[in-house]
Amino acid sequence: MRKFMKKTLPINTPLLSCYTKYGLLFSILDLENDPWAFNNFIQLVFVDEWHMFTFESQDYILEDCPYLICDKFSDSLIKPVYENDITSFIIDAINQNKYLLLWIDRYHLPVSSLYQKEHLPHELFVYGYDQNTREIYIADNLNHGKFIFTTCNFNDINIGHFCLSDLYDMRRIMTIKINPQRPLASSSINVKQIKRSLQFYLESWNFLFVDDKSKISGIKIFDHILVLAEKYQEYDRRFFHLLYEHSLFMEKRVFYLAQNNLLNSRKFDLAAFTHLKNNALIMRNLVLKYQLTRNISLFQKIEHLLLDFKAMQIRLFTDLIFMIDNC
Repeated sequence: MRKFMKKTLPINTPLLSCYTKYGLLFSILDLENDPWAFNNFIQLVFVDEWHMFTFESQDYILEDCPYLICDKFSDSLIKPVYENDITSFIIDAINQNKYLLLWIDRYHLPVSSLYQKEHLPHELFVYGYDQNTREIYIADNLNHGKFIFTTCNFNDINIGHFCLSDLYDMRRIMTIKINPQRPLASSSINVKQIKRSLQFYLESWNFLFVDDKSKISGIKIFDHILVLAEKYQEYDRRFFHLLYEHSLFMEKRVFYLAQNNLLNSRKFDLAAFTHLKNNALIMRNLVLKYQLTRNISLFQKIEHLLLDFKAMQIRLFTDLIFMIDNC
Protein backbone atom coordinates (compact mmCIF):
# COMPACT_ATOMS: atom_id res chain seq x y z
CA MET A 1 0.00 0.00 0.00
CA ARG A 2 1.35 3.40 -1.01
CA LYS A 3 2.09 5.67 1.94
CA PHE A 4 1.05 9.31 1.98
CA MET A 5 1.78 12.21 4.31
CA LYS A 6 -1.57 13.79 3.45
CA LYS A 7 -4.72 12.47 1.84
CA THR A 8 -8.33 13.64 1.65
CA LEU A 9 -11.13 11.75 -0.05
CA PRO A 10 -13.56 13.56 -2.39
CA ILE A 11 -16.50 15.41 -0.81
CA ASN A 12 -19.35 17.63 -2.01
CA THR A 13 -21.47 20.24 -0.29
CA PRO A 14 -24.31 18.02 0.97
CA LEU A 15 -27.90 18.69 -0.05
CA LEU A 16 -29.16 17.06 3.16
CA SER A 17 -27.13 17.48 6.34
CA CYS A 18 -29.59 17.70 9.24
CA TYR A 19 -27.78 14.80 10.96
CA THR A 20 -24.32 13.26 10.61
CA LYS A 21 -25.23 10.21 8.53
CA TYR A 22 -27.18 12.24 6.01
CA GLY A 23 -24.40 14.81 5.78
CA LEU A 24 -21.92 11.98 5.21
CA LEU A 25 -24.10 10.27 2.60
CA PHE A 26 -24.79 13.41 0.57
CA SER A 27 -21.19 14.61 0.94
CA ILE A 28 -19.66 11.57 -0.70
CA LEU A 29 -22.43 10.88 -3.23
CA ASP A 30 -24.22 13.27 -5.58
CA LEU A 31 -27.78 12.15 -4.89
CA GLU A 32 -29.59 15.34 -5.90
CA ASN A 33 -31.37 13.62 -8.81
CA ASP A 34 -30.87 9.98 -7.93
CA PRO A 35 -33.77 7.47 -8.20
CA TRP A 36 -32.72 5.47 -5.13
CA ALA A 37 -32.62 8.63 -3.03
CA PHE A 38 -36.05 9.70 -4.31
CA ASN A 39 -37.45 6.30 -3.30
CA ASN A 40 -36.37 7.08 0.26
CA PHE A 41 -36.32 10.09 2.64
CA ILE A 42 -40.10 10.43 2.87
CA GLN A 43 -41.19 9.14 6.27
CA LEU A 44 -40.31 11.18 9.38
CA VAL A 45 -40.25 9.86 12.93
CA PHE A 46 -39.80 11.10 16.48
CA VAL A 47 -37.73 8.75 18.66
CA ASP A 48 -38.26 9.42 22.36
CA GLU A 49 -35.06 7.59 23.37
CA TRP A 50 -32.99 9.93 21.20
CA HIS A 51 -35.13 13.04 21.95
CA MET A 52 -35.10 13.88 18.27
CA PHE A 53 -37.03 13.97 15.02
CA THR A 54 -35.40 12.31 12.02
CA PHE A 55 -35.95 10.39 8.82
CA GLU A 56 -37.06 6.84 9.58
CA SER A 57 -33.87 5.54 7.97
CA GLN A 58 -31.52 7.03 10.58
CA ASP A 59 -30.14 3.69 11.79
CA TYR A 60 -29.59 1.83 8.53
CA ILE A 61 -29.44 4.29 5.63
CA LEU A 62 -25.70 3.88 4.97
CA GLU A 63 -25.80 0.07 4.98
CA ASP A 64 -28.91 0.08 2.75
CA CYS A 65 -27.43 2.43 0.16
CA PRO A 66 -26.56 0.34 -2.93
CA TYR A 67 -23.74 2.71 -3.88
CA LEU A 68 -21.75 2.03 -0.69
CA ILE A 69 -19.90 -0.84 0.95
CA CYS A 70 -19.97 -0.55 4.74
CA ASP A 71 -18.01 -2.52 7.33
CA LYS A 72 -18.09 -2.25 11.13
CA PHE A 73 -15.13 -2.74 13.45
CA SER A 74 -15.20 -3.06 17.22
CA ASP A 75 -12.43 -2.23 19.68
CA SER A 76 -11.73 -5.92 20.14
CA LEU A 77 -10.63 -6.06 16.50
CA ILE A 78 -8.85 -2.70 16.39
CA LYS A 79 -6.91 -2.61 19.68
CA PRO A 80 -4.63 -5.66 19.13
CA VAL A 81 -3.27 -4.03 15.98
CA TYR A 82 -3.50 -0.30 16.71
CA GLU A 83 -3.51 -0.31 20.55
CA ASN A 84 -4.85 3.10 21.64
CA ASP A 85 -4.02 4.97 18.45
CA ILE A 86 -7.23 5.39 16.50
CA THR A 87 -5.51 7.82 14.12
CA SER A 88 -3.37 5.00 12.67
CA PHE A 89 -6.54 3.06 11.92
CA ILE A 90 -8.01 6.17 10.29
CA ILE A 91 -4.90 6.68 8.12
CA ASP A 92 -4.91 3.07 6.94
CA ALA A 93 -8.62 3.27 6.10
CA ILE A 94 -8.26 6.56 4.18
CA ASN A 95 -5.33 5.09 2.25
CA GLN A 96 -7.73 2.35 1.14
CA ASN A 97 -10.19 5.03 -0.03
CA LYS A 98 -12.54 4.36 2.87
CA TYR A 99 -14.44 7.10 4.68
CA LEU A 100 -15.14 6.57 8.38
CA LEU A 101 -17.95 7.10 10.84
CA LEU A 102 -16.86 6.91 14.47
CA TRP A 103 -18.04 8.03 17.90
CA ILE A 104 -16.38 10.84 19.82
CA ASP A 105 -17.18 12.89 22.92
CA ARG A 106 -17.65 16.47 21.72
CA TYR A 107 -16.38 17.70 25.10
CA HIS A 108 -12.86 16.91 23.83
CA LEU A 109 -13.32 18.40 20.34
CA PRO A 110 -12.09 22.04 20.19
CA VAL A 111 -14.08 22.81 17.02
CA SER A 112 -17.34 21.82 18.74
CA SER A 113 -19.56 24.43 20.40
CA LEU A 114 -19.68 21.99 23.35
CA TYR A 115 -15.90 21.90 23.84
CA GLN A 116 -15.09 21.62 27.57
CA LYS A 117 -18.71 22.57 28.36
CA GLU A 118 -20.79 19.43 27.99
CA HIS A 119 -20.14 15.72 27.44
CA LEU A 120 -21.98 14.48 24.36
CA PRO A 121 -21.00 11.23 22.62
CA HIS A 122 -21.77 11.71 18.95
CA GLU A 123 -20.97 10.27 15.53
CA LEU A 124 -18.23 11.95 13.50
CA PHE A 125 -17.57 11.78 9.75
CA VAL A 126 -13.87 11.40 8.82
CA TYR A 127 -12.58 11.86 5.26
CA GLY A 128 -8.86 12.59 5.43
CA TYR A 129 -5.66 13.23 7.35
CA ASP A 130 -2.47 15.29 7.28
CA GLN A 131 0.55 13.78 9.02
CA ASN A 132 2.54 16.98 8.57
CA THR A 133 0.15 19.00 10.74
CA ARG A 134 -1.10 15.93 12.67
CA GLU A 135 -4.70 16.72 11.76
CA ILE A 136 -7.74 14.64 10.85
CA TYR A 137 -10.30 16.01 8.37
CA ILE A 138 -13.78 15.73 9.84
CA ALA A 139 -17.37 16.88 9.31
CA ASP A 140 -20.39 17.00 11.58
CA ASN A 141 -23.11 19.31 12.92
CA LEU A 142 -20.55 20.92 15.21
CA ASN A 143 -21.32 24.62 14.94
CA HIS A 144 -24.54 24.92 16.98
CA GLY A 145 -26.14 22.29 14.75
CA LYS A 146 -24.66 23.51 11.46
CA PHE A 147 -22.89 20.82 9.40
CA ILE A 148 -19.30 21.94 8.78
CA PHE A 149 -16.07 20.55 7.32
CA THR A 150 -13.10 21.16 9.59
CA THR A 151 -10.11 19.49 11.26
CA CYS A 152 -9.03 18.24 14.68
CA ASN A 153 -5.62 17.10 15.87
CA PHE A 154 -4.54 13.50 16.42
CA ASN A 155 -4.47 13.79 20.19
CA ASP A 156 -8.00 15.21 20.51
CA ILE A 157 -9.56 12.50 18.39
CA ASN A 158 -7.76 9.76 20.33
CA ILE A 159 -8.86 11.15 23.70
CA GLY A 160 -12.38 11.90 22.48
CA HIS A 161 -12.90 8.40 21.14
CA PHE A 162 -11.26 6.22 23.78
CA CYS A 163 -12.84 8.07 26.71
CA LEU A 164 -16.21 6.66 25.68
CA SER A 165 -17.89 3.70 27.30
CA ASP A 166 -18.06 0.55 25.21
CA LEU A 167 -21.82 0.51 25.81
CA TYR A 168 -24.22 1.19 22.92
CA ASP A 169 -21.52 0.48 20.31
CA MET A 170 -19.81 3.81 21.01
CA ARG A 171 -16.44 2.24 20.38
CA ARG A 172 -17.59 0.77 17.07
CA ILE A 173 -16.24 2.29 13.86
CA MET A 174 -17.75 2.03 10.40
CA THR A 175 -15.74 2.29 7.21
CA ILE A 176 -17.56 3.34 4.04
CA LYS A 177 -16.32 2.79 0.51
CA ILE A 178 -17.87 3.65 -2.84
CA ASN A 179 -19.25 0.48 -4.44
CA PRO A 180 -17.53 0.12 -7.85
CA GLN A 181 -20.21 -2.31 -9.02
CA ARG A 182 -23.08 0.17 -8.57
CA PRO A 183 -22.55 3.52 -10.33
CA LEU A 184 -24.71 6.45 -9.29
CA ALA A 185 -28.21 6.59 -10.79
CA SER A 186 -28.06 2.87 -11.64
CA SER A 187 -31.13 2.29 -9.48
CA SER A 188 -34.68 2.58 -10.78
CA ILE A 189 -37.38 4.91 -9.56
CA ASN A 190 -39.99 2.95 -7.61
CA VAL A 191 -43.26 4.86 -7.86
CA LYS A 192 -45.12 2.24 -5.85
CA GLN A 193 -42.67 2.62 -2.97
CA ILE A 194 -42.99 6.41 -3.09
CA LYS A 195 -46.79 6.17 -3.07
CA ARG A 196 -46.75 3.68 -0.18
CA SER A 197 -44.39 5.88 1.84
CA LEU A 198 -46.63 8.90 1.28
CA GLN A 199 -49.65 6.91 2.43
CA PHE A 200 -47.80 5.70 5.53
CA TYR A 201 -46.79 9.30 6.23
CA LEU A 202 -50.37 10.56 6.07
CA GLU A 203 -51.59 7.62 8.17
CA SER A 204 -48.72 8.07 10.68
CA TRP A 205 -47.96 4.38 10.24
CA ASN A 206 -44.48 2.89 10.28
CA PHE A 207 -43.91 -0.82 9.80
CA LEU A 208 -40.60 -0.56 11.66
CA PHE A 209 -42.27 0.65 14.87
CA VAL A 210 -45.76 -0.85 14.75
CA ASP A 211 -46.05 -1.58 18.50
CA ASP A 212 -43.54 0.97 19.78
CA LYS A 213 -45.46 3.83 21.39
CA SER A 214 -42.24 5.75 22.10
CA LYS A 215 -41.94 6.51 18.38
CA ILE A 216 -44.27 8.81 16.46
CA SER A 217 -44.37 8.78 12.67
CA GLY A 218 -45.63 10.86 9.80
CA ILE A 219 -48.13 13.66 10.11
CA LYS A 220 -48.56 13.17 13.86
CA ILE A 221 -45.10 14.57 14.48
CA PHE A 222 -46.60 18.06 14.06
CA ASP A 223 -48.88 17.48 17.02
CA HIS A 224 -45.94 16.20 19.06
CA ILE A 225 -43.63 19.14 18.32
CA LEU A 226 -46.40 21.46 19.53
CA VAL A 227 -46.87 19.42 22.71
CA LEU A 228 -43.14 19.64 23.41
CA ALA A 229 -43.09 23.36 22.60
CA GLU A 230 -45.91 24.05 25.04
CA LYS A 231 -44.27 21.93 27.74
CA TYR A 232 -40.82 23.53 27.51
CA GLN A 233 -41.72 26.89 25.95
CA GLU A 234 -39.11 26.06 23.33
CA TYR A 235 -38.98 24.83 19.74
CA ASP A 236 -36.45 22.20 18.74
CA ARG A 237 -34.66 23.91 15.87
CA ARG A 238 -33.38 20.55 14.63
CA PHE A 239 -36.95 19.62 13.77
CA PHE A 240 -37.40 22.72 11.65
CA HIS A 241 -34.16 22.14 9.79
CA LEU A 242 -35.24 18.54 9.16
CA LEU A 243 -38.62 19.80 7.95
CA TYR A 244 -36.90 22.21 5.55
CA GLU A 245 -34.66 19.49 4.10
CA HIS A 246 -37.62 17.10 3.89
CA SER A 247 -39.55 19.75 1.92
CA LEU A 248 -36.53 20.59 -0.25
CA PHE A 249 -36.07 16.97 -1.26
CA MET A 250 -39.81 16.48 -1.77
CA GLU A 251 -39.78 19.40 -4.21
CA LYS A 252 -36.91 17.81 -6.17
CA ARG A 253 -38.69 14.42 -6.09
CA VAL A 254 -41.93 15.83 -7.51
CA PHE A 255 -40.12 17.70 -10.29
CA TYR A 256 -38.19 14.52 -11.16
CA LEU A 257 -41.43 12.53 -11.39
CA ALA A 258 -42.95 15.18 -13.64
CA GLN A 259 -39.90 15.43 -15.89
CA ASN A 260 -39.95 11.65 -16.35
CA ASN A 261 -43.66 11.59 -17.19
CA LEU A 262 -44.57 9.86 -13.96
CA LEU A 263 -46.86 12.78 -13.08
CA ASN A 264 -49.12 14.87 -15.25
CA SER A 265 -47.56 18.26 -14.61
CA ARG A 266 -50.35 20.06 -16.50
CA LYS A 267 -52.88 18.90 -13.92
CA PHE A 268 -50.66 19.13 -10.86
CA ASP A 269 -49.49 22.22 -8.97
CA LEU A 270 -45.73 21.67 -8.91
CA ALA A 271 -45.10 25.22 -7.69
CA ALA A 272 -47.01 24.43 -4.49
CA PHE A 273 -44.14 22.21 -3.36
CA THR A 274 -41.73 25.12 -3.82
CA HIS A 275 -44.09 27.22 -1.71
CA LEU A 276 -44.12 24.48 0.94
CA LYS A 277 -40.31 24.43 0.99
CA ASN A 278 -40.16 28.20 1.32
CA ASN A 279 -42.60 28.13 4.22
CA ALA A 280 -40.42 25.54 5.98
CA LEU A 281 -37.43 27.86 5.59
CA ILE A 282 -39.41 30.81 6.98
CA MET A 283 -40.40 28.77 10.04
CA ARG A 284 -36.83 27.64 10.62
CA ASN A 285 -35.60 31.23 10.54
CA LEU A 286 -38.37 32.37 12.88
CA VAL A 287 -37.41 29.65 15.38
CA LEU A 288 -33.83 30.91 15.34
CA LYS A 289 -35.09 34.44 15.86
CA TYR A 290 -37.34 33.33 18.74
CA GLN A 291 -34.43 31.60 20.46
CA LEU A 292 -32.56 34.91 20.41
CA THR A 293 -35.40 37.26 21.37
CA ARG A 294 -37.85 35.10 23.39
CA ASN A 295 -40.63 37.16 21.86
CA ILE A 296 -43.89 35.42 22.80
CA SER A 297 -45.67 36.72 19.70
CA LEU A 298 -43.07 34.91 17.59
CA PHE A 299 -43.70 31.72 19.56
CA GLN A 300 -47.41 31.95 18.77
CA LYS A 301 -46.80 32.86 15.13
CA ILE A 302 -44.65 29.74 14.66
CA GLU A 303 -47.47 27.61 16.10
CA HIS A 304 -49.98 29.03 13.61
CA LEU A 305 -47.56 28.63 10.69
CA LEU A 306 -46.87 25.05 11.71
CA LEU A 307 -50.58 24.17 11.72
CA ASP A 308 -51.01 25.80 8.30
CA PHE A 309 -47.97 23.91 7.03
CA LYS A 310 -49.41 20.62 8.29
CA ALA A 311 -52.72 21.25 6.50
CA MET A 312 -50.94 22.19 3.27
CA GLN A 313 -48.72 19.12 3.45
CA ILE A 314 -51.74 16.83 3.90
CA ARG A 315 -53.44 18.39 0.85
CA LEU A 316 -50.35 18.21 -1.38
CA PHE A 317 -49.39 14.67 -0.41
CA THR A 318 -52.98 13.50 -0.95
CA ASP A 319 -53.03 15.13 -4.39
CA LEU A 320 -49.65 13.61 -5.21
CA ILE A 321 -50.88 10.11 -4.40
CA PHE A 322 -53.91 10.71 -6.64
CA MET A 323 -51.73 11.95 -9.51
CA ILE A 324 -49.43 8.92 -9.21
CA ASP A 325 -52.47 6.66 -9.44
CA ASN A 326 -53.87 8.49 -12.44
CA CYS A 327 -50.80 9.22 -14.51
